[in-house]
Amino acid sequence: MCNYECKILIYGIVFYYRFATQERNGLLLYNGRYNEMHDFIALELIDGQVQFSFSLGTDITRVQVSVPGGVSDGNFHEVFISYVNRVSTNTWKN
Repeated sequence: MCNYECKILIYGIVFYYRFATQERNGLLLYNGRYNEMHDFIALELIDGQVQFSFSLGTDITRVQVSVPGGVSDGNFHEVFISYVNRVSTNTWKN
């Protein structure tokens, strides 16, 4: 008899982004809303720091990474975003 466990991602996002800039403010990535009721994601530069914003409905969540000296230095920087809102775990036996 074997036991198997499977995790199914219901809501979430995982992505990797590599960029170089000398701008202190700007939009790096946006996917989203037609109006205030739809989901969106945004990756922004605010005062030389990276901020990830997202909404899965009505509330907006913002996460900002503090990098000493900022990321607006013309060098390449890498961002890895992993967000899982809800994970469904299914277990079965065979």
